[in-house]
Amino acid sequence: MGALHEGHLSLVRQAAQENTDVFVSIYVNPTQFGVNEDLDSYPKTWDTDVKMLETVDNELASKSGSGRISAIFAPTTKTMYPTLPPSSEILGKGSFVTITPLGTLLE
Repeated sequence: MGALHEGHLSLVRQAAQENTDVFVSIYVNPTQFGVNEDLDSYPKTWDTDVKMLETVDNELASKSGSGRISAIFAPTTKTMYPTLPPSSEILGKGSFVTITPLGTLLE
């Protein structure tokens, strides 16, 4: 969801230790926000995120046997949901899967 931090970057480094190519996805998914949660106020830090990934990729380039960041997948909401973004409202449009009873236990 963007707003990358050191935890995300450690996952990129780990992936580069195990693979030759690392693909990073950055997408602020509107369906991860509830009806009363403010999607508009969620930090969108694309420029900072890319700079952080470039720094990590340069770091990886200097390590023998390490993979590299090959791509950043940053789709638009229109790409992810071509007909509509699903609504988080109970009777909203869209498709959701509810897994019970496990879903209620994990919540």
